[in-house]
Amino acid sequence: RSTTINLDRICLGIQGHTGSLQTNSKIWNSTRLKKIQNKRTRNFLWKAAHDIHKCGKFWKHLNGLEHRAHCPECNTEETLEHILTECKASGQEVVWKLTQQLLRMKNIQWEDISFGSIIGCGLANWKTEDGTRCPGADRLFTLVVSASAYYIWCLRCDWRIDDKCNKEKIVPPKAVHNRWLSMINGILKLDFQLSNTKYYKKRATKPSLVKKTWSGTLRDNNQLTKWKYLRWNPEVLVGIEPIKDHPRVRRRTNPPDRHIQ
Repeated sequence: RSTTINLDRICLGIQGHTGSLQTNSKIWNSTRLKKIQNKRTRNFLWKAAHDIHKCGKFWKHLNGLEHRAHCPECNTEETLEHILTECKASGQEVVWKLTQQLLRMKNIQWEDISFGSIIGCGLANWKTEDGTRCPGADRLFTLVVSASAYYIWCLRCDWRIDDKCNKEKIVPPKAVHNRWLSMINGILKLDFQLSNTKYYKKRATKPSLVKKTWSGTLRDNNQLTKWKYLRWNPEVLVGIEPIKDHPRVRRRTNPPDRHIQ
C-alpha cells in the first residue's frame, strides 16, 4: 500500500516537468539510471519509492524503540518526506537553495520542491519556450537532485546514529554548504573522466552530452573548449563559491618602553 501511494506521489510530483503522467515501470527504471553515478544513490531512490527506509513508522512497533519514530528536533513524525523537505536538523534548506542556484545557471526553474519531484528526478523532461527538449538540462537535474537527496539522508543518519541526536552537533549551514559543493565538484570531475573514450571505449559517456550537461554552470565556461585539459584538471569547478572563514586579524601590541640608561 505504501509503495502504491509513493508511486502516485512521484507521478504527480514529476508531472510538471514531463507534461504527462508516467507509468510505474518508468518510475522504477528511473531509479536505476546509468547517469546516476553512485550505486548507493540509486539504492536510496529505489528504497524511497518502496518506503522501506528505517525511519518514521518503521520504529512504531518495535518495543523500546518507539521514540525513534519522531524527529527530536522538530517534534513530529520523522518520515522521509520530513527529512528531505521540512527538517531543521538535516540541512535540507541549505542544500535545496544551493541546488536551485546551480539549476538556475542552466535556466531550470525548479520551485516546487516536493517528495515526488525529488524521488522522480530521473524522469525530468525540461523544455525551452519553443518546446525543444534539453537533454543536458535533464541530465544535470537528475545528477544534482539525486545526489543532494542522498546527501541530506547521510547528514540525518550521521546526526541520529553517530552523534546520538546531540543538538550541539547539528551540522552548521556553512559546513553543509561547503560539503555539498565539494560533492558536486566531485561529480563534475568524475563525469568528465568517464567521457574518456580511450580508457572506457564504448562504455564512455558521450563527450558532447557531458558538455551539454555542465555548460553554463562552470566557474569558467571557456574551459569547455579545452576538452583534454578538463578531464584531469583538479581545478574544474562549478560556479558557486565556498564559504570561507574570515582571516583572523592580529592585534598589534605596543612594545614596552625602553629607557636609555
